[in-house]
Amino acid sequence: MAADKTFGMKNKNKSKKVQQYIQQVKKEASRMNPEEIKAQKRREAEKEAKRLANIRKREADALMNGQVIIKQKPVPPGVDPKSIVCEFFKANKCTKGRKCKFAHDLHAGRKVEKRDLYQDVRQKEKEEKEQDTMDKWDDAKLADVINQKRDAGNRNLPTKIVCKYFLDAIEKSQYGWFWECPNGGKKCQYMHALPPGFVL
Repeated sequence: MAADKTFGMKNKNKSKKVQQYIQQVKKEASRMNPEEIKAQKRREAEKEAKRLANIRKREADALMNGQVIIKQKPVPPGVDPKSIVCEFFKANKCTKGRKCKFAHDLHAGRKVEKRDLYQDVRQKEKEEKEQDTMDKWDDAKLADVINQKRDAGNRNLPTKIVCKYFLDAIEKSQYGWFWECPNGGKKCQYMHALPPGFVL
């Protein structure tokens, strides 16, 4: 790209001499040789090709040295970057710390969706357990199941009564992904779901 020889003159001085000089420079620029224009475009294309080759060389060197190339995915419009986990943080290479616009919490994606108040998570886990049949088990899994059955007689059986700690957590807006029942966590025998049709 040719340098503008009249830069700064157009608005500084409105004298006749300056205006004549500006007109003369514009005529010279319009009479530029087509070969010079082609040469200039060729130089720009070579410069761009060199830049891309340098980027490819750096990436190849990084791969040869066993380094992993980390790229952060672009944020879709209207999405909070704090709901996306930082790729550099995952690889333990983020240098921005608290100033990073992406989340440094591996559960960031899960926090966005809310837990269903009418669905007991343990029920879903129970259904998954029922699908996990004996023919898929190894020796360690079999021993673990035998130990669980041995302890089953000492456990309290589940009931249809809603847990008071669960209701208390809903009233105080504490119920979410990281809430744990004070009455034994997942071992609590009371329901951690609202009955169908129940409205707070």
